[in-house]
Amino acid sequence: MIESHDPDFVKRQAAYHRRTADRFHKDEIRCNRHLNFAAEFDALASRLEETLQFIAEAKERNNSSTQIAPPGQLRIGNLDELPEELRSQLKISESDQLEMDIVEVIRSLDSCAAIDEILVGLWRKTGKVEDRDFVARKLYRMTRANTINSVPKKKGYFTTNVDSNVKSSELIDLEEISAALKDQL
Repeated sequence: MIESHDPDFVKRQAAYHRRTADRFHKDEIRCNRHLNFAAEFDALASRLEETLQFIAEAKERNNSSTQIAPPGQLRIGNLDELPEELRSQLKISESDQLEMDIVEVIRSLDSCAAIDEILVGLWRKTGKVEDRDFVARKLYRMTRANTINSVPKKKGYFTTNVDSNVKSSELIDLEEISAALKDQL
Protein backbone atom coordinates (compact mmCIF):
# COMPACT_ATOMS: atom_id res chain seq x y z
CA MET A 1 0.00 0.00 0.00
CA ILE A 2 1.30 3.44 -0.91
CA GLU A 3 0.97 6.17 1.68
CA SER A 4 -0.10 9.61 0.50
CA HIS A 5 2.88 11.21 2.24
CA ASP A 6 5.56 9.03 0.65
CA PRO A 7 8.10 11.26 -1.16
CA ASP A 8 9.26 8.37 -3.37
CA PHE A 9 5.73 7.91 -4.68
CA VAL A 10 5.52 11.62 -5.53
CA LYS A 11 8.93 11.45 -7.26
CA ARG A 12 7.76 8.45 -9.30
CA GLN A 13 4.73 10.48 -10.40
CA ALA A 14 7.03 13.29 -11.54
CA ALA A 15 9.20 10.80 -13.47
CA TYR A 16 6.10 9.28 -15.07
CA HIS A 17 4.96 12.68 -16.33
CA ARG A 18 8.43 13.47 -17.71
CA ARG A 19 8.43 10.15 -19.60
CA THR A 20 4.92 10.84 -20.86
CA ALA A 21 5.99 14.33 -21.99
CA ASP A 22 8.85 12.74 -23.96
CA ARG A 23 6.36 10.39 -25.58
CA PHE A 24 4.19 13.34 -26.66
CA HIS A 25 7.10 15.54 -27.80
CA LYS A 26 5.35 16.19 -31.12
CA ASP A 27 2.11 17.35 -29.41
CA GLU A 28 3.17 20.59 -27.74
CA ILE A 29 0.00 20.98 -25.61
CA ARG A 30 0.18 17.46 -24.16
CA CYS A 31 3.94 17.67 -23.70
CA ASN A 32 3.70 20.98 -21.80
CA ARG A 33 0.83 19.69 -19.66
CA HIS A 34 2.89 16.68 -18.55
CA LEU A 35 5.97 18.82 -17.99
CA ASN A 36 3.88 21.14 -15.80
CA PHE A 37 2.57 18.14 -13.84
CA ALA A 38 6.15 16.89 -13.42
CA ALA A 39 7.27 20.29 -12.11
CA GLU A 40 4.36 20.39 -9.65
CA PHE A 41 5.16 16.88 -8.41
CA ASP A 42 8.84 17.82 -8.02
CA ALA A 43 7.88 20.87 -5.95
CA LEU A 44 5.47 18.76 -3.88
CA ALA A 45 8.17 16.13 -3.26
CA SER A 46 10.54 18.84 -2.09
CA ARG A 47 7.94 20.34 0.29
CA LEU A 48 7.03 16.86 1.49
CA GLU A 49 10.65 15.98 2.28
CA GLU A 50 11.09 19.30 4.13
CA THR A 51 7.91 18.64 6.14
CA LEU A 52 8.91 15.08 7.00
CA GLN A 53 12.36 16.35 8.04
CA PHE A 54 10.68 18.99 10.24
CA ILE A 55 8.48 16.32 11.83
CA ALA A 56 11.46 14.06 12.50
CA GLU A 57 13.42 16.93 14.07
CA ALA A 58 10.43 17.98 16.19
CA LYS A 59 9.93 14.41 17.40
CA GLU A 60 13.62 14.23 18.24
CA ARG A 61 13.41 17.51 20.18
CA ASN A 62 10.33 16.28 22.05
CA ASN A 63 11.90 12.89 22.82
CA SER A 64 15.31 14.21 23.81
CA SER A 65 14.05 16.95 26.11
CA THR A 66 15.22 16.37 29.64
CA GLN A 67 12.39 15.49 31.95
CA ILE A 68 11.86 17.12 35.32
CA ALA A 69 11.69 14.65 38.16
CA PRO A 70 9.05 15.57 40.72
CA PRO A 71 9.93 15.70 44.39
CA GLY A 72 10.16 12.21 45.84
CA GLN A 73 9.89 10.45 42.52
CA LEU A 74 13.52 11.10 41.58
CA ARG A 75 14.80 8.60 44.11
CA ILE A 76 11.72 6.58 44.98
CA GLY A 77 10.19 5.88 41.57
CA ASN A 78 6.72 4.42 41.09
CA LEU A 79 5.13 3.81 44.49
CA ASP A 80 2.51 1.43 43.09
CA GLU A 81 5.10 -1.30 42.58
CA LEU A 82 6.30 -1.17 46.20
CA PRO A 83 4.93 -3.62 48.78
CA GLU A 84 2.32 -2.26 51.18
CA GLU A 85 4.63 -2.74 54.20
CA LEU A 86 7.21 -0.42 52.65
CA ARG A 87 4.66 2.13 51.45
CA SER A 88 3.26 2.41 54.97
CA GLN A 89 6.74 3.32 56.21
CA LEU A 90 7.16 6.20 53.75
CA LYS A 91 6.24 9.75 54.69
CA ILE A 92 4.49 10.93 51.54
CA SER A 93 1.69 13.42 51.97
CA GLU A 94 -1.48 13.46 49.88
CA SER A 95 -0.20 16.64 48.27
CA ASP A 96 3.08 14.98 47.25
CA GLN A 97 1.15 11.99 45.92
CA LEU A 98 -1.11 14.27 43.89
CA GLU A 99 1.95 16.02 42.41
CA MET A 100 3.49 12.67 41.45
CA ASP A 101 0.17 11.59 39.90
CA ILE A 102 -0.08 14.86 37.93
CA VAL A 103 3.45 14.47 36.57
CA GLU A 104 2.77 10.84 35.66
CA VAL A 105 -0.45 11.83 33.84
CA ILE A 106 1.32 14.59 31.90
CA ARG A 107 4.14 12.22 30.93
CA SER A 108 1.62 9.62 29.76
CA LEU A 109 0.21 12.29 27.42
CA ASP A 110 3.52 12.87 25.56
CA SER A 111 4.79 15.28 28.25
CA CYS A 112 2.29 18.00 27.35
CA ALA A 113 -1.31 18.21 28.54
CA ALA A 114 -4.18 20.62 29.05
CA ILE A 115 -5.89 20.89 32.41
CA ASP A 116 -8.93 18.98 31.08
CA GLU A 117 -6.67 16.10 30.01
CA ILE A 118 -4.98 16.16 33.43
CA LEU A 119 -8.33 16.00 35.24
CA VAL A 120 -9.46 13.01 33.15
CA GLY A 121 -6.07 11.33 33.55
CA LEU A 122 -6.18 11.79 37.34
CA TRP A 123 -9.64 10.26 37.44
CA ARG A 124 -8.52 7.29 35.34
CA LYS A 125 -5.43 6.81 37.50
CA THR A 126 -6.95 7.26 40.96
CA GLY A 127 -10.70 6.93 40.43
CA LYS A 128 -11.13 10.20 42.31
CA VAL A 129 -12.72 13.32 40.81
CA GLU A 130 -10.47 16.26 41.63
CA ASP A 131 -11.81 19.81 41.88
CA ARG A 132 -10.78 21.81 38.80
CA ASP A 133 -9.89 24.95 40.75
CA PHE A 134 -7.85 22.95 43.26
CA VAL A 135 -5.91 21.23 40.46
CA ALA A 136 -5.41 24.57 38.67
CA ARG A 137 -3.93 26.07 41.84
CA LYS A 138 -1.78 22.95 42.33
CA LEU A 139 -0.52 23.22 38.74
CA TYR A 140 0.34 26.88 39.33
CA ARG A 141 2.31 26.01 42.48
CA MET A 142 4.06 23.18 40.64
CA THR A 143 5.15 25.59 37.89
CA ARG A 144 6.44 28.04 40.52
CA ALA A 145 8.45 25.17 42.08
CA ASN A 146 9.76 24.10 38.62
CA THR A 147 8.20 20.66 38.98
CA ILE A 148 6.41 21.28 35.67
CA ASN A 149 6.35 24.15 33.18
CA SER A 150 3.52 25.97 31.48
CA VAL A 151 3.69 26.00 27.70
CA PRO A 152 4.24 29.53 26.34
CA LYS A 153 1.37 30.93 24.27
CA LYS A 154 -0.83 27.90 25.09
CA LYS A 155 -2.97 28.85 28.06
CA GLY A 156 -3.81 25.94 30.32
CA TYR A 157 -1.16 23.59 28.87
CA PHE A 158 1.61 22.11 31.00
CA THR A 159 4.72 20.13 30.20
CA THR A 160 7.27 18.07 32.10
CA ASN A 161 10.06 19.22 29.79
CA VAL A 162 12.83 21.22 31.42
CA ASP A 163 13.11 23.64 28.51
CA SER A 164 10.50 26.22 29.43
CA ASN A 165 11.27 28.04 26.20
CA VAL A 166 9.46 25.40 24.13
CA LYS A 167 7.57 27.35 21.52
CA SER A 168 3.98 26.37 20.91
CA SER A 169 4.86 26.17 17.21
CA GLU A 170 7.28 23.35 18.08
CA LEU A 171 4.42 21.28 19.51
CA ILE A 172 3.26 19.63 16.33
CA ASP A 173 -0.01 17.96 15.51
CA LEU A 174 0.84 15.05 13.22
CA GLU A 175 -2.79 14.53 12.22
CA GLU A 176 -3.04 18.18 11.14
CA ILE A 177 0.13 17.88 9.04
CA SER A 178 -1.05 14.60 7.52
CA ALA A 179 -4.39 16.19 6.57
CA ALA A 180 -2.59 19.17 5.02
CA LEU A 181 -0.39 16.82 2.97
CA LYS A 182 -3.42 14.88 1.74
CA ASP A 183 -5.02 18.16 0.66
CA GLN A 184 -1.91 19.02 -1.35
CA LEU A 185 -1.99 15.70 -3.16
